[in-house]
Amino acid sequence: MALQMALVMGPLALILSAYGRLIVARLWLGATGRLPWRLMTFLEEAHTRGALRQTGARYEFRHLRLQECLEASSPSNEPETTDTSAVR
Repeated sequence: MALQMALVMGPLALILSAYGRLIVARLWLGATGRLPWRLMTFLEEAHTRGALRQTGARYEFRHLRLQECLEASSPSNEPETTDTSAVR
């Protein structure tokens, strides 16, 4: 009984933890092509090539034109406007 419970609760605890959610997110974003599979290698190479600068524990894009290009290609975070004229 204890072994069965451990087999169920172990993966569940991993998935619900912050590390488990990170792994699931990286797998999903990598599979959909929105994130490189080897993220840290990508960030380190971009840093050595001068595209990124490291500020503490985070990376920032060095060039404003690159930031604007990436921002323009990302989906907007603005809420969609709804037409309320049909609703009464």
